[in-house]
Amino acid sequence: MARKTNTANSSSHSSTLFWLFAIFITWIPIVNVVMVLYWAFAGDNPTRKNYFRAIIIWFLIGFALWLAFSLVGLAPAIVDLLDQKLNGSGSSEPQQ
Repeated sequence: MARKTNTANSSSHSSTLFWLFAIFITWIPIVNVVMVLYWAFAGDNPTRKNYFRAIIIWFLIGFALWLAFSLVGLAPAIVDLLDQKLNGSGSSEPQQ
């Protein structure tokens, strides 16, 4: 009996061994960034490319949220620093 294989489905198949390897690689600093970018934009596996592109999008969303919360948290200190520079007051103690 000949075994039929679906070539369209087999081209987008990634083995469990590959995913174990990919997760391991993403634990290694610097190498993870290079490999995620490589897997997101190179190769012929559309499923793999979409997954790693999604990882990049989540990273950018997380970075934007971190930046926004950091700026909101630092806003009072930035305003005080600007006020000191503009008004020329040398005292770094808050006024009451």
